Amino acid sequence: SNAAVAVIARRSGEGDQRGIRRTAWQSLLLVTLLSLVFGLAGVFGSDFMVGDAAGAKGAVRALASSYLAVLLGGCFSIFFLLQITAILRAVGDSRSPAVLLAGGNLLNLVLAVLFVYGTGPYPTSFAWVAPLAEWLHVPRLGVVGAAWATVLARTIAVIAGFVILLGRRGGPKFHVMYLRPRRQELMQLLRIGWPASSQLVVRIVTVLVFISLITRFFTSPHDNSALAAYGICLRLEVMAMFVGMGLGAAASTFVGVN
Repeated sequence: SNAAVAVIARRSGEGDQRGIRRTAWQSLLLVTLLSLVFGLAGVFGSDFMVGDAAGAKGAVRALASSYLAVLLGGCFSIFFLLQITAILRAVGDSRSPAVLLAGGNLLNLVLAVLFVYGTGPYPTSFAWVAPLAEWLHVPRLGVVGAAWATVLARTIAVIAGFVILLGRRGGPKFHVMYLRPRRQELMQLLRIGWPASSQLVVRIVTVLVFISLITRFFTSPHDNSALAAYGICLRLEVMAMFVGMGLGAAASTFVGVN
Protein backbone atom coordinates (compact mmCIF):
# COMPACT_ATOMS: atom_id res chain seq x y z
CA SER A 1 0.00 0.00 0.00
CA ASN A 2 2.93 2.38 0.66
CA ALA A 3 4.26 1.63 -2.81
CA ALA A 4 0.84 2.23 -4.37
CA VAL A 5 0.59 5.63 -2.65
CA ALA A 6 4.03 6.63 -3.91
CA VAL A 7 3.45 5.62 -7.53
CA ILE A 8 -0.20 6.71 -7.86
CA ALA A 9 0.43 10.08 -6.19
CA ARG A 10 3.22 10.73 -8.68
CA ARG A 11 0.97 9.74 -11.60
CA SER A 12 -1.69 12.06 -10.18
CA GLY A 13 0.77 14.94 -10.07
CA GLU A 14 1.69 14.23 -13.69
CA GLY A 15 -1.97 14.13 -14.73
CA ASP A 16 -1.48 10.59 -16.05
CA GLN A 17 -4.98 9.11 -15.67
CA ARG A 18 -4.11 5.90 -17.50
CA GLY A 19 -1.07 5.44 -15.26
CA ILE A 20 -3.24 5.92 -12.14
CA ARG A 21 -5.69 3.27 -13.31
CA ARG A 22 -3.01 0.84 -14.38
CA THR A 23 -1.06 1.07 -11.10
CA ALA A 24 -4.19 0.96 -8.95
CA TRP A 25 -5.53 -2.23 -10.49
CA GLN A 26 -2.11 -3.89 -10.69
CA SER A 27 -1.66 -3.19 -6.96
CA LEU A 28 -5.06 -4.75 -6.26
CA LEU A 29 -4.06 -7.77 -8.35
CA LEU A 30 -0.87 -8.08 -6.29
CA VAL A 31 -2.69 -7.98 -2.94
CA THR A 32 -5.17 -10.56 -4.25
CA LEU A 33 -2.27 -12.98 -4.71
CA LEU A 34 -0.82 -12.09 -1.29
CA SER A 35 -4.17 -12.60 0.42
CA LEU A 36 -4.47 -16.05 -1.14
CA VAL A 37 -1.02 -17.03 0.17
CA PHE A 38 -1.66 -15.74 3.69
CA GLY A 39 -5.22 -17.05 3.70
CA LEU A 40 -4.14 -20.60 2.87
CA ALA A 41 -1.34 -20.39 5.45
CA GLY A 42 -3.86 -19.33 8.09
CA VAL A 43 -6.48 -21.96 7.28
CA PHE A 44 -4.02 -24.86 7.21
CA GLY A 45 -1.21 -23.67 9.48
CA SER A 46 -2.79 -21.67 12.31
CA ASP A 47 -2.32 -24.39 14.94
CA PHE A 48 1.36 -24.77 14.02
CA MET A 49 1.93 -21.00 14.19
CA VAL A 50 0.15 -20.58 17.51
CA GLY A 51 1.35 -23.75 19.23
CA ASP A 52 4.67 -24.90 17.77
CA ALA A 53 6.04 -21.50 16.71
CA ALA A 54 4.63 -19.19 19.42
CA GLY A 55 4.47 -21.80 22.18
CA ALA A 56 0.84 -21.29 23.27
CA LYS A 57 -0.48 -23.92 25.69
CA GLY A 58 -3.77 -25.46 26.75
CA ALA A 59 -7.02 -23.63 26.08
CA VAL A 60 -5.14 -20.58 24.78
CA ARG A 61 -3.71 -22.66 21.93
CA ALA A 62 -7.13 -23.99 20.95
CA LEU A 63 -8.82 -20.58 21.13
CA ALA A 64 -6.02 -18.75 19.33
CA SER A 65 -5.79 -21.37 16.57
CA SER A 66 -9.48 -21.11 15.69
CA TYR A 67 -9.34 -17.31 15.91
CA LEU A 68 -6.26 -17.08 13.66
CA ALA A 69 -7.68 -19.50 11.09
CA VAL A 70 -10.71 -17.25 10.60
CA LEU A 71 -8.76 -13.98 10.70
CA LEU A 72 -6.03 -15.07 8.27
CA GLY A 73 -8.47 -17.04 6.14
CA GLY A 74 -10.33 -13.75 5.69
CA CYS A 75 -7.21 -11.61 5.41
CA PHE A 76 -8.32 -10.51 1.94
CA SER A 77 -10.54 -8.02 3.79
CA ILE A 78 -7.68 -6.15 5.48
CA PHE A 79 -5.44 -6.39 2.39
CA PHE A 80 -8.10 -4.80 0.19
CA LEU A 81 -9.16 -2.28 2.83
CA LEU A 82 -5.60 -0.99 3.27
CA GLN A 83 -5.03 -0.95 -0.48
CA ILE A 84 -8.28 0.86 -1.35
CA THR A 85 -7.72 3.50 1.34
CA ALA A 86 -4.14 3.94 0.09
CA ILE A 87 -5.36 4.49 -3.48
CA LEU A 88 -7.96 7.01 -2.31
CA ARG A 89 -5.31 8.93 -0.35
CA ALA A 90 -2.99 8.87 -3.35
CA VAL A 91 -5.59 10.57 -5.57
CA GLY A 92 -6.18 13.26 -2.94
CA ASP A 93 -9.12 11.89 -0.95
CA SER A 94 -8.21 11.67 2.74
CA ARG A 95 -11.75 11.86 4.14
CA SER A 96 -13.17 8.70 2.58
CA PRO A 97 -10.38 6.47 4.00
CA ALA A 98 -10.94 7.97 7.45
CA VAL A 99 -14.70 7.32 7.21
CA LEU A 100 -14.15 3.78 5.93
CA LEU A 101 -11.67 2.86 8.67
CA ALA A 102 -13.61 4.53 11.48
CA GLY A 103 -16.94 3.11 10.27
CA GLY A 104 -15.42 -0.34 9.85
CA ASN A 105 -14.07 -0.29 13.40
CA LEU A 106 -17.39 0.85 14.88
CA LEU A 107 -19.19 -1.90 12.97
CA ASN A 108 -16.53 -4.34 14.16
CA LEU A 109 -17.29 -3.38 17.78
CA VAL A 110 -21.03 -3.97 17.42
CA LEU A 111 -20.60 -7.24 15.53
CA ALA A 112 -17.98 -8.46 18.00
CA VAL A 113 -20.35 -8.01 20.93
CA LEU A 114 -23.13 -9.67 18.92
CA PHE A 115 -21.07 -12.69 17.82
CA VAL A 116 -19.03 -13.19 21.00
CA TYR A 117 -22.06 -13.27 23.34
CA GLY A 118 -24.80 -14.37 20.93
CA THR A 119 -28.07 -14.92 22.76
CA GLY A 120 -26.36 -14.33 26.10
CA PRO A 121 -25.76 -13.99 28.92
CA TYR A 122 -24.43 -10.44 28.45
CA PRO A 123 -22.44 -8.12 30.73
CA THR A 124 -24.58 -5.18 31.83
CA SER A 125 -22.75 -2.69 29.60
CA PHE A 126 -23.53 -4.77 26.47
CA ALA A 127 -27.09 -5.80 27.33
CA TRP A 128 -28.45 -3.51 24.61
CA VAL A 129 -27.28 -6.03 21.99
CA ALA A 130 -29.26 -8.94 23.47
CA PRO A 131 -32.60 -8.20 21.68
CA LEU A 132 -30.81 -8.01 18.32
CA ALA A 133 -29.05 -11.33 18.95
CA GLU A 134 -32.32 -13.02 19.89
CA TRP A 135 -34.06 -11.60 16.81
CA LEU A 136 -31.26 -12.84 14.51
CA HIS A 137 -30.79 -16.13 16.43
CA VAL A 138 -27.03 -15.55 16.63
CA PRO A 139 -25.27 -18.35 18.56
CA ARG A 140 -22.73 -17.59 21.28
CA LEU A 141 -19.37 -17.98 19.43
CA GLY A 142 -16.92 -16.76 22.08
CA VAL A 143 -13.44 -15.71 20.98
CA VAL A 144 -13.82 -16.92 17.40
CA GLY A 145 -16.87 -14.67 17.12
CA ALA A 146 -14.57 -11.65 17.41
CA ALA A 147 -12.60 -12.92 14.39
CA TRP A 148 -15.77 -13.36 12.32
CA ALA A 149 -16.89 -9.88 13.34
CA THR A 150 -13.60 -8.36 12.20
CA VAL A 151 -13.61 -10.12 8.82
CA LEU A 152 -17.27 -9.22 8.17
CA ALA A 153 -16.86 -5.56 9.21
CA ARG A 154 -13.77 -5.17 7.04
CA THR A 155 -15.49 -6.85 4.09
CA ILE A 156 -18.41 -4.41 4.31
CA ALA A 157 -15.92 -1.51 4.46
CA VAL A 158 -14.13 -2.94 1.39
CA ILE A 159 -17.38 -3.08 -0.60
CA ALA A 160 -18.13 0.53 0.37
CA GLY A 161 -14.56 1.47 -0.58
CA PHE A 162 -14.91 -0.06 -4.03
CA VAL A 163 -18.15 1.88 -4.57
CA ILE A 164 -16.40 5.14 -3.58
CA LEU A 165 -13.33 4.33 -5.67
CA LEU A 166 -15.24 3.45 -8.83
CA GLY A 167 -17.59 6.41 -8.46
CA ARG A 168 -14.85 8.96 -7.85
CA ARG A 169 -14.33 11.47 -10.62
CA GLY A 170 -10.81 11.11 -12.00
CA GLY A 171 -10.34 7.88 -10.07
CA PRO A 172 -9.13 4.49 -11.32
CA LYS A 173 -12.03 3.36 -13.54
CA PHE A 174 -12.20 -0.34 -14.17
CA HIS A 175 -11.30 -2.05 -17.42
CA VAL A 176 -10.46 -5.73 -17.77
CA MET A 177 -7.16 -4.90 -19.51
CA TYR A 178 -5.87 -3.38 -16.26
CA LEU A 179 -6.10 -6.80 -14.59
CA ARG A 180 -3.70 -8.40 -17.04
CA PRO A 181 -0.43 -8.87 -15.10
CA ARG A 182 2.16 -6.31 -16.18
CA ARG A 183 5.63 -7.27 -15.05
CA GLN A 184 7.01 -3.71 -15.10
CA GLU A 185 4.22 -2.34 -12.88
CA LEU A 186 4.34 -5.25 -10.44
CA MET A 187 8.13 -5.10 -10.11
CA GLN A 188 7.96 -1.35 -9.50
CA LEU A 189 5.44 -1.84 -6.71
CA LEU A 190 7.54 -4.62 -5.16
CA ARG A 191 10.77 -2.62 -5.48
CA ILE A 192 9.30 0.42 -3.75
CA GLY A 193 7.21 -1.50 -1.23
CA TRP A 194 9.56 -4.17 0.10
CA PRO A 195 11.68 -1.87 2.35
CA ALA A 196 8.58 -0.63 4.22
CA SER A 197 7.20 -4.17 4.43
CA SER A 198 10.56 -5.48 5.67
CA GLN A 199 10.68 -2.89 8.46
CA LEU A 200 7.25 -3.96 9.70
CA VAL A 201 8.08 -7.66 9.34
CA VAL A 202 11.27 -7.23 11.41
CA ARG A 203 9.27 -5.37 14.05
CA ILE A 204 6.56 -8.03 14.20
CA VAL A 205 9.10 -10.88 14.27
CA THR A 206 10.72 -9.21 17.29
CA VAL A 207 7.32 -9.03 18.99
CA LEU A 208 6.66 -12.70 18.17
CA VAL A 209 10.01 -13.67 19.72
CA PHE A 210 8.99 -11.89 22.94
CA ILE A 211 5.59 -13.58 22.87
CA SER A 212 7.24 -16.96 22.37
CA LEU A 213 9.59 -16.36 25.32
CA ILE A 214 6.72 -15.26 27.56
CA THR A 215 4.50 -18.21 26.62
CA ARG A 216 7.29 -20.75 27.04
CA PHE A 217 8.81 -19.53 30.32
CA PHE A 218 6.23 -17.35 32.09
CA THR A 219 2.91 -19.08 31.42
CA SER A 220 1.30 -22.43 32.14
CA PRO A 221 -1.81 -24.13 30.75
CA HIS A 222 -3.72 -22.67 33.71
CA ASP A 223 -2.11 -19.22 34.05
CA ASN A 224 -1.59 -16.93 31.05
CA SER A 225 -1.71 -13.64 32.96
CA ALA A 226 1.82 -12.59 31.87
CA LEU A 227 0.87 -13.02 28.20
CA ALA A 228 -2.40 -11.11 28.70
CA ALA A 229 -0.52 -8.21 30.33
CA TYR A 230 2.00 -8.07 27.48
CA GLY A 231 -0.83 -8.16 24.91
CA ILE A 232 -2.60 -5.18 26.51
CA CYS A 233 0.60 -3.09 26.53
CA LEU A 234 1.39 -4.11 22.96
CA ARG A 235 -2.03 -2.92 21.76
CA LEU A 236 -1.53 0.47 23.43
CA GLU A 237 1.91 0.85 21.84
CA VAL A 238 0.56 -0.05 18.39
CA MET A 239 -2.21 2.54 18.79
CA ALA A 240 0.42 5.23 19.37
CA MET A 241 2.51 3.97 16.43
CA PHE A 242 -0.49 4.15 14.06
CA VAL A 243 -0.88 7.86 14.78
CA GLY A 244 2.63 8.44 13.45
CA MET A 245 2.06 6.13 10.48
CA GLY A 246 -1.10 8.06 9.55
CA LEU A 247 0.80 11.35 9.47
CA GLY A 248 3.53 9.69 7.42
CA ALA A 249 0.96 8.39 4.93
CA ALA A 250 -0.43 11.90 4.50
CA ALA A 251 3.06 13.31 3.93
CA SER A 252 3.88 10.65 1.32
CA THR A 253 0.85 11.68 -0.74
CA PHE A 254 1.89 15.34 -0.79
CA VAL A 255 5.49 14.47 -1.65
CA GLY A 256 4.41 12.16 -4.47
CA VAL A 257 2.01 14.65 -6.04
CA ASN A 258 4.58 17.46 -5.92
